[in-house]
Amino acid sequence: MYKKVLVPMSDTDNSPSAVKALSGLVADDGEAVLLHIIPPVNTKGHRDFAVPRTPVEEDNRSRALIVLNRLVDELKEASVSATCTVVVSNSVPGCIVNYAGTRRGPDRHVHP
Repeated sequence: MYKKVLVPMSDTDNSPSAVKALSGLVADDGEAVLLHIIPPVNTKGHRDFAVPRTPVEEDNRSRALIVLNRLVDELKEASVSATCTVVVSNSVPGCIVNYAGTRRGPDRHVHP
């Protein structure tokens, strides 16, 4: 059992499999950290109308947090402590490595 497990999540991850996997990995006093990385968005526009990238990224981030928070609730029901975060990054692998290194590194990285 591990004290801290970093779980990079994609839009296609299946939450029942994540709950099952994490239930067997996270110690009673441990924590699962769900991490979703979204790519930066270029400014979108049509003729005289443009949508700045920040609102688009915030919308993507908000949608991802809804899904992750639902999964955090499912994990808590299975007695697994969990938190979640969404990060905007050009490099998924680089972001995972950087995140793991700056958060008192996890004991284990998993991808359900």
